[in-house]
Amino acid sequence: MRRARLVPRPKKRTTAQPKQCGGNPKVRSRASETLVVTEHCLSARIPCLHVGLNADYAEVIWNEVYRVPGDTAEPGANACEYPLARNLVQFAVALASEAIVRFFLEGRRCSYSFTLRDLQVNAEP
Repeated sequence: MRRARLVPRPKKRTTAQPKQCGGNPKVRSRASETLVVTEHCLSARIPCLHVGLNADYAEVIWNEVYRVPGDTAEPGANACEYPLARNLVQFAVALASEAIVRFFLEGRRCSYSFTLRDLQVNAEP
């Protein structure tokens, strides 16, 4: 029995470079990178689901209603350092899974936000 051999696709080369922050070419703005993905998915009509965390808050938002947040005001702030980060990440993944299942089964794009402090899930418009 012959095995199929997987051949990697060549990467497409683009001339457009991502926007840089400051003078260091290796430092990029997280907001500008997210904006590139958001705009590309909108123009190419690719369904895109954004899942984000911040302290005790998580959101699962489809691209059509997503607004790109600015960069964190505190340079060292990291949602993963929040004491209940694991619980928040697991719940965000569960909400994202629910949104994806509803999209494939019903064709609906449901967006959600969640606050861990009061354990409240909000359906976003």
